[in-house]
Amino acid sequence: MKNSPKPLEKPITEDFVFTGIDGLNCHQFIKAVRENALKEGKQRDYEWMADFASIRFEEEALRWFESLEDGTQSDWRVLRRAILSRYAEPAYEGAVQNQSLPDVVKFEGRGVEECQIFARWIRNKAQSEGKDENDSWMARLAFQSFTGPALQWYAHLRPDIRKSWSRLELALICQYPYSSASTLSPARIRVLDWNVRVSASESLHSLKSYDQWLAAAKERRAKWAIASDPRIVCWVLVEPGQPIPSNAIVTGQSHCGPLRYSARTWYKRDGLLVGRCGHDLGGARFAHMGKDIWDVKPFEVLVGDPTLLHWVTVPKITPADGSSHSIKHKPFLAVEGGFIGPYATGTATFISQVPMKGHVQAGKAIPTRYNAYVGSDRVEKEVDHVQVLAWAEYC
Repeated sequence: MKNSPKPLEKPITEDFVFTGIDGLNCHQFIKAVRENALKEGKQRDYEWMADFASIRFEEEALRWFESLEDGTQSDWRVLRRAILSRYAEPAYEGAVQNQSLPDVVKFEGRGVEECQIFARWIRNKAQSEGKDENDSWMARLAFQSFTGPALQWYAHLRPDIRKSWSRLELALICQYPYSSASTLSPARIRVLDWNVRVSASESLHSLKSYDQWLAAAKERRAKWAIASDPRIVCWVLVEPGQPIPSNAIVTGQSHCGPLRYSARTWYKRDGLLVGRCGHDLGGARFAHMGKDIWDVKPFEVLVGDPTLLHWVTVPKITPADGSSHSIKHKPFLAVEGGFIGPYATGTATFISQVPMKGHVQAGKAIPTRYNAYVGSDRVEKEVDHVQVLAWAEYC
């Protein structure tokens, strides 16, 4: 019958997968994730939805997913936009493939539509050259096209974003134009399991010397001053004779009252250390290799809006808990502090807060270790309590 209703679409089962090649298209996949989230009452739990989707990627889609930044993988709102950017097919797609593509186009970044067209051109050009799996080649192709406002934006990106098309494309589609917070704030390091070593971000671990760290810190401070936004969470350089900024984030307090703030500095060949500073200390202090190193200058101090952050407690695993690899915490996005290196492992170190002698001390925490490290009485002490400063949400 002409007027008979169309049969209802059969719901997609929980065991569906997304390959990006055959089977479900991206719109069906997104719908399936939403349906299952609704069934579980998780339709507003964007981390749950992202985790649910993550175990259903296979083949090409899985390779693409693994190339994404942690913040994209863990937030369904951002991941959904990235999926559409990567896999949605516009009506004119077939016509584009039949045309010869120019070697270079100019991209000024005047609006969202131009960003989307430019990203599509990069992918089509790479496919026509047989380079669609070459992430760095596509990033270099994109670099040639930036001009005007887009070139200024590109110059402020972190090196790891500029070198990777998958990250650069995500920035173009989901985050352009970058806010000051995006370019200045420390990396969000996703911690799924405290028992597993976590590497520092590429942009931080690319630093190989004191001079490189100091140059990067001066550049960051200059951009922070231009942004003139006290809410931005940022590591700000404090040189001899300069005061600690008034918006420094409190992460501890001495036993006699003065507040403590988290600091970091480059130390010899040991990498970027995380420690503490205060208006009454004269310089920063760093617990390291059994000692508490005093009066260190220059150093960086963490500033910004503390409501964007929160403390995450990592419970200690005991023999009664069973396997030493049991995960006893929810995944979180740690605020990147420093790292052990560059000649060691490149392991990320985070900001920690621990109770000590009736007060709260600012220290450091290192993944795989169930003790935090703080300075006291001119020595480094280990405290059987790990609290890590993390982002309250992906922003």
